[in-house]
Amino acid sequence: MNSLPSSSASTERNPASLFWGCELNDTTPRCVVKEEDDLLEHLVYLRTVTLGEDANDETHVLAVESRNMASVPEPVLIVSLKHSVLAMVCLDGFELLPPVSFILKSGMGPIYLNGQHLILEDDSDYEPTEDDIPDDVDADENSFDEDEIPRAEMQAEEASSQVFITNDDDDDDDDDDDDNNNNNN
Repeated sequence: MNSLPSSSASTERNPASLFWGCELNDTTPRCVVKEEDDLLEHLVYLRTVTLGEDANDETHVLAVESRNMASVPEPVLIVSLKHSVLAMVCLDGFELLPPVSFILKSGMGPIYLNGQHLILEDDSDYEPTEDDIPDDVDADENSFDEDEIPRAEMQAEEASSQVFITNDDDDDDDDDDDDNNNNNN
């Protein structure tokens, strides 16, 4: 697995994002993103799976094993690629917890995987200070007196609670008049 620092470098309270990628083929059918022993939360995002130029026009099947797979004994098949049908797939929201194993179940490859390895700061001990809270924010933002409600919102609330009665009798009278005129003819 190759990892390069991405443009979003680690700063205070920001995740570190590493671009990663690997090649799977007949001699290297497995790629493992290992769990780090640094007490930080790590996430692996798989973004694209692409067949290499040299890949035969055969079905290539990619499977994954991850810690967030609820005791599944077998790897889960996630992608099936073939040059004449589909040579690349983009995945969105494919988030895994390390350790993650990507396995080439069938096909000779090469197939290329790329994505992001996010390292999140542990905020369990974090407590906001007075400096973190803007001066113009009340402790309880959602509670306020009716006098504090902006006038446009009050008018909208009043309008939604009003019942409008239309005079449907006029329309019925017209229909009745038409019926009476038809009966008289």
